Amino acid sequence: MRLRTILSHLGARDFAIRGERALEHDMVACPDGPHGQEPCLVALCNLAAYEHEGIPKDFGGTLIVDCGEAIPSTLLVPPERVVAIVSDLDSDALAQAFADVPRRAALLSLAMEQVFKVFLESYDLQRYANGLHWVLDNPLIILNTDHRLLATAGDFPAEREDVLREIEQGYLLEEVNDQMEADGVLAKVRHSRHSVITENTRYGQRWVTSIIYNRHLETGRLDILEQDQPVDEAYLELVDYASALCGLLIDRLGMAGGRAGAGSSVLTDILKGSFVNEKTMRSQLALTSVPLDEDYVLVAIAREDGGRINQTRLGERLGQAMRHLIWAPYKDVVVALVAIGVRETSGYDSYDRAERRLLKSRRFLTLLEHNELRAFVSEPFDELGLAPERVEQCLGLRDARLPSDVAGITMLWHHRYVVAASMAKTFGELDLLIDKRVIAMALYDRDHGTDYLATAKSSVLHPGSPGEAAKALNVHRNTYFYRINKVAELFYLDLKNGEDRLAVSFSTRILEGMGERIFSGATDRYRAIAP
Repeated sequence: MRLRTILSHLGARDFAIRGERALEHDMVACPDGPHGQEPCLVALCNLAAYEHEGIPKDFGGTLIVDCGEAIPSTLLVPPERVVAIVSDLDSDALAQAFADVPRRAALLSLAMEQVFKVFLESYDLQRYANGLHWVLDNPLIILNTDHRLLATAGDFPAEREDVLREIEQGYLLEEVNDQMEADGVLAKVRHSRHSVITENTRYGQRWVTSIIYNRHLETGRLDILEQDQPVDEAYLELVDYASALCGLLIDRLGMAGGRAGAGSSVLTDILKGSFVNEKTMRSQLALTSVPLDEDYVLVAIAREDGGRINQTRLGERLGQAMRHLIWAPYKDVVVALVAIGVRETSGYDSYDRAERRLLKSRRFLTLLEHNELRAFVSEPFDELGLAPERVEQCLGLRDARLPSDVAGITMLWHHRYVVAASMAKTFGELDLLIDKRVIAMALYDRDHGTDYLATAKSSVLHPGSPGEAAKALNVHRNTYFYRINKVAELFYLDLKNGEDRLAVSFSTRILEGMGERIFSGATDRYRAIAP
């Protein structure tokens, strides 16, 4: 049992100690007086006995001195291993309370064993919260650093509409957190590094607030409502123990949140479509570093070779490289929501703004280059509800295995038809998109070693410039014109006709996305239409 807990059990309303860290030390009570050399021992004596004898020579522990009505000036700064207290209990009741410390310590130890067993049996936070509620016997909430509710357990009062609304929305109300910050509650917990009891004057209820740490890093909060089980100092020590184990679980599950450098819970929920409406999404996004009322793109970052990445480490580096973004691990990539500013013209300049935002960040480009990473960029959007679709665009862009546009970045608007083809789930979806005359050219070229499809594509890419088209193909102009005539003769495509040029342009893009699929299961069906 901690020395702090023992002092509270003794009814100490005032105390003096040299070095408050000693309050967190675990102590074993010696009810029959100071003896033994173990430094973890603690004993009780009155002021007269201490002034007469001091710390007994054969005692190696800490001595609690009952000073009666007030701490004398000589003990306002007591020597080491001495704690001067003023108790609300008389001397007999104080001695009885101290004699009861071993029993209370045993009960606390048993409760801690139960919490540890719950921890060992928990594979997620909700299971841990349920088991913790069984031990603590009060309703509780576990949050991460983004104020996201990771788990709740127990029945909260029906009149606490604020708490019930938080549970429904999945996030702590910002006004509640702001009030706790303003009242100094959270600062007190962070400073003391142990849980504290807070009073809700509006509802006349007491809460236990504990900051969850893991390896000295703040990863969340454990809030417990005093409802069914009274809260005392021993209860707070039990909560601190439960909080420490909770920190291990949060770290193991990667749920600490963006403020702890483990990825934004807000972005994770946006990508999963967990929010009920746009307003709720925006209210939570307002708590992050991403500005509101701008256009956004999603950027998925993966290894060039498709290998595994350390998502947390990469996310931290990404946050350092670019401002005004939030990131989150998503499947096997890291996804960032990047603000690209507001529209600057009456036209559509979002593509241009996105490219400027990404390509002007030298630290971002260096991160990609030095770590052999590739960034896949979605279509711009201004409604957060579109994010689940946009992240699938990023993954489709990655799976299409296209070359990067520039500096390790591949942008969807340069390859939309290829991505549309690569994301098609059935042959029928692809079949609907492609002009069969172009398919016939692809099969003919494959069987005969010709380049009619490449010639048709070059004609489209260099309209009105046969010299440039021929140069791109590395052939003579006469060869180029011969091929154009053969395209019209064999495949009934007039490359001077706008509709036929569109068919070639669109279909060749789709074929690029299909890759070898066009020559696998569908080959026989298409050969029937080939010349």
